[in-house]
Amino acid sequence: MTRRVGQAQLAITAAARGGVLSLTRTLAREFGRAGITVNALAFGWVETGHIDPDFWQANREKILQSYAIKRLGRPGDIAPAVAFLASDLAAWITGQTSISGGYTTNLSRSPPTCSGTEITGALSRCASR
Repeated sequence: MTRRVGQAQLAITAAARGGVLSLTRTLAREFGRAGITVNALAFGWVETGHIDPDFWQANREKILQSYAIKRLGRPGDIAPAVAFLASDLAAWITGQTSISGGYTTNLSRSPPTCSGTEITGALSRCASR
């Protein structure tokens, strides 16, 4: 969500994610002439084995406050959206970015500050909030 709200220490992440949004719209226009659709899914926290358990325990409540649906996403939440966008049912949807979890419903509030944030390469542990 850094591309939508801006967060300290995540400039590289925000730029990359913003670039994906722009690329999605640009490719939709370019490939649309050939009947090819291009869309993006921008999901936040997803329950996988990649979540640091100590970080999650320390920041769980803060993170969940940012979502309208008070839980993390699950792989089973994302797969149907991908299948839909790849199907003929979505043949007229292009250049769109779907944001899951309801994070943007809370944009009037300040994003939570996670404790224990550390930069690893270009990404922070809080990058996916």
